[in-house]
Amino acid sequence: MNQEIEKHTVALIQHDFNLEDFSQDTLENIRQLLIERLDYLLDHDFARLLDILYRIDVNEEKVKNMLAKQAGTNSSEILADLIIERQIEKAKTRIKFRRDPPTF
Repeated sequence: MNQEIEKHTVALIQHDFNLEDFSQDTLENIRQLLIERLDYLLDHDFARLLDILYRIDVNEEKVKNMLAKQAGTNSSEILADLIIERQIEKAKTRIKFRRDPPTF
């Protein structure tokens, strides 16, 4: 993955999960923080987690299928991977269609 996409993806995840205070700049590092945040949300604020998943447009059917297929795997890890996958898609789209400032 190119650095621009990774940087954009990390920024999206940091914003969505209030991780801006952490100076993690790699997807691997942010994944670990995301898993911790997801563990907390699953245990203490499930409604907020559902709201975030809806807002960032993680496919509900994909979540259900992955959780069913990987029943022995930590749910937070599965969700983190799906969130990262979705945010990578968004980052690629935003980079592809961003407009450069007009030149005069």
